[in-house]
Amino acid sequence: MPNVGPYIYTTLAFLALLGAPYIYDISSLRVKKKGGSCKTVRTPQNIDAVRASFEEIPRRSAVRHSKKLGLLESSVRRILHVELHFHPYKIQVVQTLEEGDAAKRLVFS
Repeated sequence: MPNVGPYIYTTLAFLALLGAPYIYDISSLRVKKKGGSCKTVRTPQNIDAVRASFEEIPRRSAVRHSKKLGLLESSVRRILHVELHFHPYKIQVVQTLEEGDAAKRLVFS
């Protein structure tokens, strides 16, 4: 008899108690998969693809990169953060300081 786990054996024993006919072929019965982590998409190929995509157009958002690569947005963000050590930030446009700015600020206050 193949190794199908205790669940099926107890089910077969219960059916035998009820007087059900014997089941000789249990290969058609499905065995529940045990829980566990899902298959990861953080493969070397995907990591290289994300790195190349961000090196090509660094100002594009992670959402647009994920659509271009055909990966989930969360997967791209996880690759960026965990594998490539990139951290999200917003670019802020500020004025450059010039030589007369310090004196103007003192006069203003």
